[in-house]
Amino acid sequence: MVEQTDFAQLVATTSTGMVVMDADGWVLFANAAAAKLLGNKLEYMVGANYDWLPSWSEQEIERSDGTTAVLQIHTAPIQWQGQPTQLLTLTDMSQQQHLAAHTRSASLLGDITRAALGNMPRQRLLQMMADRLGELHHAEGCLLTLWHEEQQTAVLGAAFGPFKNLFPQLLTTNAMPLTSLAQQGNAPLIIPDLQQSRFFSAKLARRLPIRALMVLPLTLHQQHLGAIILLFAQPQIFSSATIAQARQAAEQTSLVLSKEQLLDQTHRHAQELESLARTSAKLRLASRAADMLPSILQLVGLENDAIGFFFLAEPEQHELIVAGWYPETMVVHQERQERQGVLNHVLTNGQIYLTRRLEDDVLASGLQGLTAAVAKAQSNLFLPLHTDENVVLGVLHVGLCAPRDFSSREIRLLTAVAEIAVSAFHRALILESLEQRVEQRTRELAKANEKLHQLDRLRAKFFNDMSHELRTPVTTLSLYLDLLQRTRPDNIDRYVTVLQTETKRLARLIDKALALSRLDLSWEQTVLEHVDLNEVVQAAVRIYRVSAETAVLDLHEHLSPTPLWLIGSPPHLEQMVAELLDNAIRYTKEGGIIITTATDGQDAILTIRDSGTGIAATEVPYLFDRFYRGEQTGQYNIPGAGLGLSLVKEIVTLHHGKIKVSSEVGTGTAVAVWLPLLSNPNAAAAADTSAPNAPE
Repeated sequence: MVEQTDFAQLVATTSTGMVVMDADGWVLFANAAAAKLLGNKLEYMVGANYDWLPSWSEQEIERSDGTTAVLQIHTAPIQWQGQPTQLLTLTDMSQQQHLAAHTRSASLLGDITRAALGNMPRQRLLQMMADRLGELHHAEGCLLTLWHEEQQTAVLGAAFGPFKNLFPQLLTTNAMPLTSLAQQGNAPLIIPDLQQSRFFSAKLARRLPIRALMVLPLTLHQQHLGAIILLFAQPQIFSSATIAQARQAAEQTSLVLSKEQLLDQTHRHAQELESLARTSAKLRLASRAADMLPSILQLVGLENDAIGFFFLAEPEQHELIVAGWYPETMVVHQERQERQGVLNHVLTNGQIYLTRRLEDDVLASGLQGLTAAVAKAQSNLFLPLHTDENVVLGVLHVGLCAPRDFSSREIRLLTAVAEIAVSAFHRALILESLEQRVEQRTRELAKANEKLHQLDRLRAKFFNDMSHELRTPVTTLSLYLDLLQRTRPDNIDRYVTVLQTETKRLARLIDKALALSRLDLSWEQTVLEHVDLNEVVQAAVRIYRVSAETAVLDLHEHLSPTPLWLIGSPPHLEQMVAELLDNAIRYTKEGGIIITTATDGQDAILTIRDSGTGIAATEVPYLFDRFYRGEQTGQYNIPGAGLGLSLVKEIVTLHHGKIKVSSEVGTGTAVAVWLPLLSNPNAAAAADTSAPNAPE
């Protein structure tokens, strides 16, 4: 029998923690080592209840001072003061556990890094990351979710472990939008015991046999990429070290996903441009309107999931001809439609119209009887077809057979291909009716044919210029993608930053090119209204003040004390001022920009002066040409596409104004814009008139 005095002397100085407790868990004796391991004071332990302690064999705990320890516990029965008790020996396994955890973490991060630099297929890469993350955290399940920005929801990328099939239930459980919750706070969502959390319910417990969760948001540069969802069958103690390790794994995973997303976006944009070019060539060769629909739907990937119609507006009659349909095997009962309902709405307003089932739409009168397939379409898009004279030639109708909405990508591609196809569509319609109108329309056909050739030349020039401007960012992207595959891990962030910059440059180039090409087409449909030039300038200055401050530049505004009322388009005027401010900031290295408004009695005068690099006198006459960029841009490595000032010139011309540039190399540049003032801003009738003539 072990006596109390002998036992106390034996264990007083040992480094192994020892605790004696009775059958109900009350501590009868503890040594200093046990108190230290449990993060408690010795005098507080004796007489306290620790009935939970014997249930462990090895467990990570978090002490009251915030530190953590991994304890290995052995229990043996002994006699203490004549009564049966338990002797618990506590051994600190923290160092061994930390070393093992560090080794596992290093192995995981190494696998992810090697995968990022390799050419592993996307799905295999996602599955590898889910497997490694689940193994690292000893979880019963690991779900790697991807955030679908367009649908604003999470989708499953890959799953690991016996709980991997729970993802659909997690999505449909309204109490647990896990990816969204983690992204909103941009911090780990940690639930040590689900039954003790605000998410718990009896219904949830029946559906999801899990007790603990850790959800790690995947973000990079404030971009939401998804989340890592770790599922545990038992309650957990998530120490600060465990959370820090998980954060590190999430950061590495975010970097890999961002790289994959960037590559996917670049590849997709390149494919779209290539597909648009091929489709444009096919449309120019089409002899009938019906021949164009398969190419258009194939471009968007809807040839097996949609129906399509071309409606031609006859200017001399209040009817529309069904010029073509897809698939051609459909039985069309009415090849003429009254100009009413949704078709008349699109022709009159010149705007895209989206609706679900036509039988539920108040504007869809008459179309249901066209063919049985129209009534069955689950989602419908009506797109106006504009000629270069900004006349709505007809309507393109695309109906989806599946119960879903059109994606933004599908709408974007359909709009782009409609702009490319409209001249070919016009030519095809003329060719179809050539035999009936040859005698009466000879002169009109010759003029239209010449116009089409001119448009083809302009379009070819546009694509040649665009191809030239696209080559630089695409070449840079290819170079850095190749470098990214072969570089060390510490260079990845720098290369990804370059890839993101070039992708944004590519997107800006496309956006400006499309804005320039659409400006003439959309002008007659633009609503003109009373505009105070001072308010337009103030709005632009508010937006670009941050850019100026970031570039350590002064941005001053001196506005006319009285309103400068114009008749014009606020969005176009705002874009004009924004482009001029953006140019001034990008070409000014030190000093500042001064923007002023004034009037000479007839015109409002906007002036923007900078202390930038300046422009040579020989270059000034070419500044407003599309894609023209001066010598200073190459010397100072200033990015751009050469489209900004040409867009400004178009907007000024459409507002019947004029623009002048004066500059001196090394001193700065001044841009002045004259816009006609509204003679009587209080006259209500003035709002319905067109913009006044430009000053002589």
